Amino acid sequence: MRDLTLAARTIPDCSLCYLALSKVHRRKGDLGTATTDLEKAVGLDPTLAEGWYNLATAYDLTGRHADAKLARQRFEMLKETKANREAEMLRNASLKTLGREGLPQKGP
Repeated sequence: MRDLTLAARTIPDCSLCYLALSKVHRRKGDLGTATTDLEKAVGLDPTLAEGWYNLATAYDLTGRHADAKLARQRFEMLKETKANREAEMLRNASLKTLGREGLPQKGP
């Protein structure tokens, strides 16, 4: 935990540091600090899907159900965007590969 705390102080924009710290705090039973860590993580990187997922759980556990719902919606949106992006990349790679198959082969 000391190393993570030092990393978070040294690298203030380290959203993954705060995500890792939140997991340590949650395991220690400190849900309040874990929630604060997660809020910092998603504040630094609003596209951090794992942060939003864990934040939704933390909010639910602390009775902040409206906030949990919003965090869960954000997670679902990011998950869908990622799936769409991956599908588009796969589609483009497939089209590129298929396009090459239709080209005449160069001979020696």
